[in-house]
Amino acid sequence: LVGSLAYGSAVRPNVLDSLPQTSVVLAARLAVVLAFAFTFPMMVFLCRMHLRAILARSELVPRATDALVEHVDAPRERVSDPFRHTAVSLLLVGSSLLCAIVFPNIDAIFGLLGGTTSVVLSFVAPAVFWEACVGYMYNWTHPRRLFCKLLLGFS
Repeated sequence: LVGSLAYGSAVRPNVLDSLPQTSVVLAARLAVVLAFAFTFPMMVFLCRMHLRAILARSELVPRATDALVEHVDAPRERVSDPFRHTAVSLLLVGSSLLCAIVFPNIDAIFGLLGGTTSVVLSFVAPAVFWEACVGYMYNWTHPRRLFCKLLLGFS
């Protein structure tokens, strides 16, 4: 906002490009680089952790063949698999690199994310939350529940 007010229509998408190149602007650029350098590994860590939890949960679901085994209810050991860890990490970093190569302009990625997540936040998430928290109390033919299903269907 301040950059737009200071430079008007001459402001560039990256406000730091519009500012005079001083040591303060250089320090701001360095801060942005450090923020990205330390944020990306944390995002990969969190994503890998959640993927690992999803995979572990799917492995702990009892199968029909498990009923034949006597010790089904015994807790299973969670063994760390270095191959799976490496494969998931390479998949996450590789897909990020592929996105950076395919979309060199970050405005396209922000537009794609904004276009998809705004629909989810505006229509899908409220309908899913209502269905999970309140919807089960209503009959299937109740107008509110039908509207919720209609909203999910058209989203």
